[in-house]
Amino acid sequence: MLFSQAQPHDFIYLAVNEAFTTLTGLKDVVGKNVTEVIPEIRESDPGLFEIYGWVALSGIPERFEMYVASLKMWFWISVYSPKKEHFVAVFDVITERKLAEEALQESKEKIGQILNSTAEGIYGLDGVGNCTFCNPSGIRILGYHDETEFVGKDMHELIHYTKTDGTSYPSEECVLCVAVAKGEYIHLDRETIWRSDGTSFPAEFWTHPIFKNNELIGTVITFIDITERVTLENQLLQAQKMEAVGTLAGGIAHDFNNILSTILGYADLLYMKIPAGDPLRTNVEEILESVEKAAQLTHSLLAFSRNQLMAVKAVDLVDLISRLGKMLIRIIGEDIEFRTEFRQKSLVIMADSGQMEQVIMNLASNARDAMPKGGILTIITDLVEIDEAACEARGCEMPGKYAIITVSDTGIGMSKETLKRMFDPFFTTKDIGKGTGLGLSMAYGIVKQHNGSIDVDSMQEKGTAFRIYLPTITAIVDKKIEQTLVRDVDKGTETILVAEDDPALRKLSRIVLESHGYKVIQAEDGQDAVMKFTTYNEEITLVILDMMMPKMTGLEAYAAIKDIRPDVKALFLSGYTADKVTELGSISAGMEIVMKPISPRDLLRTVRRVLDRKP
Repeated sequence: MLFSQAQPHDFIYLAVNEAFTTLTGLKDVVGKNVTEVIPEIRESDPGLFEIYGWVALSGIPERFEMYVASLKMWFWISVYSPKKEHFVAVFDVITERKLAEEALQESKEKIGQILNSTAEGIYGLDGVGNCTFCNPSGIRILGYHDETEFVGKDMHELIHYTKTDGTSYPSEECVLCVAVAKGEYIHLDRETIWRSDGTSFPAEFWTHPIFKNNELIGTVITFIDITERVTLENQLLQAQKMEAVGTLAGGIAHDFNNILSTILGYADLLYMKIPAGDPLRTNVEEILESVEKAAQLTHSLLAFSRNQLMAVKAVDLVDLISRLGKMLIRIIGEDIEFRTEFRQKSLVIMADSGQMEQVIMNLASNARDAMPKGGILTIITDLVEIDEAACEARGCEMPGKYAIITVSDTGIGMSKETLKRMFDPFFTTKDIGKGTGLGLSMAYGIVKQHNGSIDVDSMQEKGTAFRIYLPTITAIVDKKIEQTLVRDVDKGTETILVAEDDPALRKLSRIVLESHGYKVIQAEDGQDAVMKFTTYNEEITLVILDMMMPKMTGLEAYAAIKDIRPDVKALFLSGYTADKVTELGSISAGMEIVMKPISPRDLLRTVRRVLDRKP
């Protein structure tokens, strides 16, 4: 294409080649001014004529890009002037290239937006493992300020150079480094990564190799901080472990209770026959005391399993702790100062008072052991309102008003490792023979069984504070303490059906009941009990049934017996946990359930009470 230049403002087409016409679609342009052919040029790019004029006057060639909207085309224009009276413009069409560049730029911007907005950390590596970029989330997660702290540096040396134990972690031993070097995709569900401040966290990794012409040119690595997930997994494993041990504890407790029942029964019978003052009576008392300790251990196992049958009633914690005060002073010793602070006049909860006392006693004993040189033990009670967020954080059942019991000491405190395991069953820091490791786990089980939660703050040499949260109720507590009358057990003449699958307990029950005038019919399982009741229907006044028996459970046998005679009275014995009893069937109002082991005197009193009860 050839332009004339008669005047500085005169741009006339002198000639155009065929390619110009073909590419632009413009015809019959020779002799016309540029603005006549393409009117938008003067308005859209007035500098164009300055360039043309400068080239025509100076003879110095120029090259530049230009977009012509009416043609929807990009041009690379080369302008030179062989003679000062005219100049030549050579057009190269670069529309496709410009569109590709724009698309590439748009793609880069989109990728940049994704990298900048994603919560995952993402960084790129070249072929030798040096960082090429890192997104804002990656910079934030790793604790750095900007990308310049990464680019050009070996990422393995920067964030992955040591193992969790602090030893060196050579790149040839690093699964990530090996995958990057080989150009392999790999997913690691847990790796330890180090922040700029020297702290570490667990991370999940993905590597994505990048190839060009079958040649590895780099790798993109995505990672996330899985600290919260690992914490939840650990909590789940802890819960599963506690549940498994609780189930085991419940099963052991059943068999153990049967054995204890036999020992307790015969020892009690022997005790009643030995006259006062006889030296042998002291020996039997030692046996009975040991059985009582074993029974308490069994109850601890059941409490730990969080399924112990409870005698739940309205309990005022202020009154309960006040009554415990004198006993706690004897437990903790004279070198420890005991303080109480009741911030509410009354705090009523639904609880088994015996179990609540056991929790307080266990925590007080723990505090005593933590203060070998003396100190201060403080128990504070208060009322708090727990919302949904706090409820979830503390593991409470539901939002609402909670009584809070804080048991704190000024003792040696606990290490982080001990804090992680303090509620584990059988875990103890005491010397062999000085602790069972069930105290805190039992307290944990009891509190959970009461729909509450328990947490702890502790620092070594700074003391420990346990906080127990229990849902409150609005109720009036009967402060009268029922006094158990010590008197001889009334004898009877009724016929009693005893169904017990343990031969030793079955024999013991017969001896005890017959010694007090009762006639006893024995059955070895639930099915046998129904058959015996069918045979001796009219004679039997009371049925004593073990809850768990072969062929038919105690509840199933009782249901069949009631079909024969609805008015028959029943007493159930169980050495199992509450969840196991519930699995066997629903417990109706008025059913009397006694937990094993039970002494002969208590059994006789209970039998007499059930028999004398009005329909």
